[in-house]
Amino acid sequence: NKVLNPSQMRTTYGKLMYLLQDAQNPTVAKSLGFSLHKDLVLVGPYLEQYDMQDLLFDPRLIGATVHLSGKNEQTGQRLPRETLAQ
Repeated sequence: NKVLNPSQMRTTYGKLMYLLQDAQNPTVAKSLGFSLHKDLVLVGPYLEQYDMQDLLFDPRLIGATVHLSGKNEQTGQRLPRETLAQ
């Protein structure tokens, strides 16, 4: 089934999501000649595989994964790239 949210699906990303959703149809997958399905790889089991579970407890992890908004929260204006890097 397709996710139907027209205001959020007009971008290139949204069009790609529609393409991926269509490709799950067995008829479409057969005509493409390949499947776009791939199992998820979860972080925990992946790190265990390489004996790197301690990485999840590294104090720098939060700073490395924090969301950076590209807009000023008060004005909504875009921030210069240099400001985001700080």
